[in-house]
Parts: sequence; C-alpha cells; structure tokens
Amino acid sequence: MNKTTPKRKKTSRLPGINARAVTLKDIAASLGVSAMTVSNILQSNPNTKYRQETIERVQREASRMGYQANRSAQAIRRGKTGIIGFVGKSTNQCQKVHDIVSLPFMTGLSQFLIAHSKHVGLVELEELTTAESEVLPPVLRERFFDGLVVGHGLRKPFIKTVADSEVPAIFFDCGVFMPQNCIYRDERYATRKALDRLLEAGHRKIAFRWSKAYWDKIDQDKHKHYSFAVREDAYQKYMIEHGLEPVSLKSDTIEGLVDEIRGTDCTAILLDSHCPFILGALYALNLRVPDDFSLVSIACETNIPVIDLEVSGMGFDRLAAGRQAAEMICKLIDSPEAGQPSIAIKSDWEDKGTLSKPVKRAKASLR
Repeated sequence: MNKTTPKRKKTSRLPGINARAVTLKDIAASLGVSAMTVSNILQSNPNTKYRQETIERVQREASRMGYQANRSAQAIRRGKTGIIGFVGKSTNQCQKVHDIVSLPFMTGLSQFLIAHSKHVGLVELEELTTAESEVLPPVLRERFFDGLVVGHGLRKPFIKTVADSEVPAIFFDCGVFMPQNCIYRDERYATRKALDRLLEAGHRKIAFRWSKAYWDKIDQDKHKHYSFAVREDAYQKYMIEHGLEPVSLKSDTIEGLVDEIRGTDCTAILLDSHCPFILGALYALNLRVPDDFSLVSIACETNIPVIDLEVSGMGFDRLAAGRQAAEMICKLIDSPEAGQPSIAIKSDWEDKGTLSKPVKRAKASLR
C-alpha cells in the first residue's frame, strides 16, 4: 500500500464562535511529524536541534493554520512567564520621553528577547521607589516577570533590595560595579580616549564643560547620574598627568559662558554630554566650529543636535548594549546561582567633523 501525505485538516485562521483553536497536535498531524517536534520548534527549545528545512516547514504550517500560542498555559506548565521587566525612568521632569537614552536600549533588549521567544515589559521606576522600605513592591513580591533589567535612577538602598530579592536582575548603567550582573559604559575609558584625540590633534588648552544646573535637574529629587562625577574626575586626572591645566566651564547662560571662555585661551572644549548654550557662546565670540574652535563630546550619542551640528566624540551603542543585557538576563534566569560576569563597555570614536588642529589666540583677542 502506497504511503500518502497526511490529509490536512481544515481549520479557521481566525478562531471564532464555530471554530476550534489550532493545537500543536493539529500542526503535527498536518505535517506528519510528532507534536513534540512542533512544540520544540515553535517554543524555541534551546536543548533541541532540528534541520533548518524542518524548522521552516513547521513555522510556515503554523502560520498557515493560524496557530496562536497560549502563553498563559505555557507559563503555568513551565513556571515562567517568558517576560523580562525593564525598570526605567520613561520621562524627565518635563514629561518628555528619554528617547535618546532609553529607547535604543529597550529596542535592543526587545529584539534579542523576541528572537528567543521572550518579551519585555516596562516597569515604571516609581513602582520601586515609592514603596515603603520594609514592603517589597508588587514587581518583586509577585512573579510577573522571570527577571528584571534595571536601568539607572534607583538609589543604592533600592538596588540592594532588588539584588537581594529572588528575582534575577541585571543592572544597566546604575552606578553599581559589582563583579557580577552589571553592564555599564566605561566612563573613564571614554573620557581619556576623547582627550587622547584632542592631544593627537595638537590641543593643549582644553576646557571641560559641565552644567551643574543641568545635572541637578535630571530628577525631581536631585539624583545625579554617576557618570557626571566620574567624567569630571577622569578629566582632572588626565590633564594633571599630562602636565596640563584643567579648566572648567560651569555657567548655564550664553553670557556666562562667553565670559568664561573669554577668560581662557582654550582652543577646544570637552563636553560632558549635552551642549546647551555652547554654540551661542562661541558664535558671540565669533568662533566657528571647527575652523576656529574644536568641540568633542564624551557621550556624543546623547548630544542634542543644534543647528544641524553633530559633535565628534565617543559613541555608546545603546542598541547593542540592550542586546547584551538581554543575553545576560536570559543566562542568569537559566543559571541564577552562577551569576553573569559584569561587562564594562568600551566606547568608539565617532568623527562628526568638529575636531581640527588648534588655532592659537591670546585671551585678549576673544572679544
């Protein structure tokens, strides 16, 4: 008797009143394979391997038949939800989304998790910080998530609370540097490499621009990101090591910056990150970038372009960092006792055309 291809069952693509939801057994019967094979492929079981041809056949058939995974049932069977919580501060005090900081990281996080049949959910920072110290917030007390990726903004007591909880957690750019379960940008490396570029171009009169008022306003409760202090300290030490005089520009007005720059003979400014009022001050002094003056940023990916000017400097690939954090939390969930080695990410130089050789000038010429 000749073998024939199993007859495919007629099923509705969109289950309705008179339609039965497609099951793994339906897909298996249609393809003539085992239900276990279909289950392993559709749920991306990392402990099983199948030929790419088989994987594609199962995925195509599942799509054709309108299969929809029942995540709730899977969560009950596995004891896991397949969802990772990202703890972050979604808006600043003006209620504007931190798209240049959080969004690229969350996108990378989500991309990796989706590729591994998982998803990311947002946890507002306030859910952790407004809880009473002796009471765990719901996100830690109830197992909504298999694990957490914690962004910056939490104070150290709350970070310790999260770290000591039973929920696996990876800490991203939080200002904690534990040997395990942390991923952060190496701020000292970025600062020193940016200064290396300035010295290589011939600059010796380099001012450091940091805005105390800006950093004081990051959060309503005056919480400052750790990078502020690290970058300033790295700049001061680097300049002293190379026998150069550190110069800080602190004013938060164009007029104040004009006076500060006029009082120096600097040929370049190293920007902490954001650069409000800098271009206005240089314009008032009749200094053009890069013909007369150089600008370099320690974190050029967070600079807000002004008059279409992007600043050269050290770039931090937050999309890639999100993927790395996702991989870390997935491994930590699988082996919570082992922990994951912490990662200090090195920034890369990005040339945006704002660095040139120094133009010598006397202090008095800046009028």
